[in-house]
Amino acid sequence: MKTLPEIERRRDTLLQEMRLIRSMKRGTINEQYLKVPQKGSKPVLRGPYHVLSRREGNKTVSERLTTPAKIEQAKKDVAAHRKFVELCKDLRHLLSAWGYSCNKRVGRGKKTAEAAIEADREIEQIIAKVAINRHFDLEAVESALRTAALSAGRRCSKGFCKVWVR
Repeated sequence: MKTLPEIERRRDTLLQEMRLIRSMKRGTINEQYLKVPQKGSKPVLRGPYHVLSRREGNKTVSERLTTPAKIEQAKKDVAAHRKFVELCKDLRHLLSAWGYSCNKRVGRGKKTAEAAIEADREIEQIIAKVAINRHFDLEAVESALRTAALSAGRRCSKGFCKVWVR
């Protein structure tokens, strides 16, 4: 098990990596080929046409990428979104470990465990909002993640101080 300072350093690293992401998009980039009928012969395949596809509710929304610059930017944005989701998962697991470490140090399980579970729920809600919204404010996501992490830490340290003072 990692120590609290190691967990805090890792948390700070994850949050810094999230801050560095400036642009991201959900979805996948696909190559599309179209069959074009020809008089007197077999249809000819035209393409590839690059398409950025994503789910919005029950529908698939696709956007054709018409220039090489748009294709490259979309590839970077999709990769950044995948990285962001992975960072959120890592942060979620880290906060769970943080709650566990706090429980171990404090010796009282219930309050700090509840704090870790609550922080875990907050992270899940943030990830769900990111997955649903097409556009979102990175600063708002960062602020919410920071608030969740600090809230869990504050609860852990309060419990630690109560035990320490006794």
